Order: sequence, then C-alpha cells, then structure tokens
Amino acid sequence: MPPRPVLLVGYDNAQILDVAVDGHVYTSAGVTSALDLTFALIEDDHGPTLARAVARGLLTDSQT
Repeated sequence: MPPRPVLLVGYDNAQILDVAVDGHVYTSAGVTSALDLTFALIEDDHGPTLARAVARGLLTDSQT
C-alpha cells in the first residue's frame, strides 16, 4: 500500500477523489482536472453515455 500523502496523515477515513462534490460546489485537482470535472458535470446532467461520447471525441491519434 502506498504511503498516505502528508495532508491526510491523521485523517484515516479521508479519500482522494478525482472530482469532489459538496452540495453545489464541484472541485477537482490534477493535471487534467478541468477535463475530469467537465466529464463529471456532463455525466451528472446528461448521463454516462454522453460523457463517454464527448471524451472519445477529444481523443487524438498520436501516430499522425
């Protein structure tokens, strides 16, 4: 098991999430956090099928 981040020491029940929702406040952290949050909002409003379709539409082919 990897070590817990220093910020979580003493908070045994804390979880690291890609996207956190607290009432009407959405937040995210990380290199691609804006995309992660965008997909989460699309999924909440329109369902996972559309969120996946949008994600697939943003994929690029690194071989070209």
